[in-house]
Amino acid sequence: MRRLALLLSIAIIVAACGGGTTDRPVPTETAAPTATTTTVAPTTTMVPTTTTTEPLADVGVFVTVADAPVGLEEAVTELYLAAAIPATAPRVAEGLVAHVSGSGSPGLGRELTATVGTVPNGDVAVVTDGTDVVLAANAEDQWQVVGASLPSLGLEPWFGDSVRQLYVIGSDARPGENQLRFRADSHHIITIQPDGSAASIVGIPRDAWVETPEGTFEKYTDVMASNGPERILGTAEILTGLDLEGYVVTGFKGFVNLVNEFGGFDLDIPFAMAEPKSDAYFSAGVQFVDGADALAFARNRTIDGGDFTRQFHHGLIMQWAMAAVQTRDITELPGLLETLTTHTWTDLPPGDLLTFGALVWELSPFEVTNLVVEGDQARRNGQAVVVLRESAFEVFRDLADGPVS
Repeated sequence: MRRLALLLSIAIIVAACGGGTTDRPVPTETAAPTATTTTVAPTTTMVPTTTTTEPLADVGVFVTVADAPVGLEEAVTELYLAAAIPATAPRVAEGLVAHVSGSGSPGLGRELTATVGTVPNGDVAVVTDGTDVVLAANAEDQWQVVGASLPSLGLEPWFGDSVRQLYVIGSDARPGENQLRFRADSHHIITIQPDGSAASIVGIPRDAWVETPEGTFEKYTDVMASNGPERILGTAEILTGLDLEGYVVTGFKGFVNLVNEFGGFDLDIPFAMAEPKSDAYFSAGVQFVDGADALAFARNRTIDGGDFTRQFHHGLIMQWAMAAVQTRDITELPGLLETLTTHTWTDLPPGDLLTFGALVWELSPFEVTNLVVEGDQARRNGQAVVVLRESAFEVFRDLADGPVS
């Protein structure tokens, strides 16, 4: 890694332009990354002046990013320069350039520090001075700024141009079984406004009778078995009418290890339970849970409401996990994403994974709407299934415009 000081003293107006996008990668199972640190003596570089059109008062932008890998500091500097004057910023997301353009000079001496992590198909970084937070991702050897919270410029956070929607899948696979080619027993759509002002978690019953991309009808839980998460993501999009960004999948072992590596968290158990099948023995109220405890609570469906209540409990786990994440500093996000992707599978590219993760710090977790869509017991092809009510499809239509309340 290196530390590169960029001094830009520019008397120009330059045409604005945006950053590129990345294709969704194929999910891969990753091993735990090995952290390395390299220090190189800092240098100072003058960035060449771009073609000018009309004279403008000199704008000085001095940005230093400690512990930055090659290319990251330049990308962060482009962001602050775009805020000071209309400037080309090929290493900044196009919507973010528009968001910051003309907001004002960031000052002559902004010093930030980078924290970098490795995720499938690239790297992610949080760059901050304790106030401003800049998010960047490296895919295909090109760092790009993908989001930012810049209170120094008086701006609202920007983590995308539109509503964010992620499909979270819990595989019923036990240790030793293929978690991506097994029944899927937990189905949730997480929807967040791009500034983090509102969010919802919508659960779907595992036995819902659904149409697959091939035009057949199956129980929702069976769609992933032998076919993989891409098929169930396509089924979810047919069912809901939503264009979901991607998926995250985990199974029993991955879920337990994920919670344990995080360190556990507090969870409000809504009522006392003693259920031997899932080993769920809890008193009611807020209590600390580790991975085994959280899994036992999540598995229990021998309760009033059966799987509907169980899906609601999964949403509770997500809410309390979000609250626990907020007790950490956002500079820990790259490391948390490394842990997440060690124990899960996702098709989100690094930049989308990073911005979605950062939104957790903008939410009020216990104001996040947690609900499960309604359905009725029925039989199809000799199977006990759930036929979703019209109210479920009203929820899906509402999600197209943002989180439900």
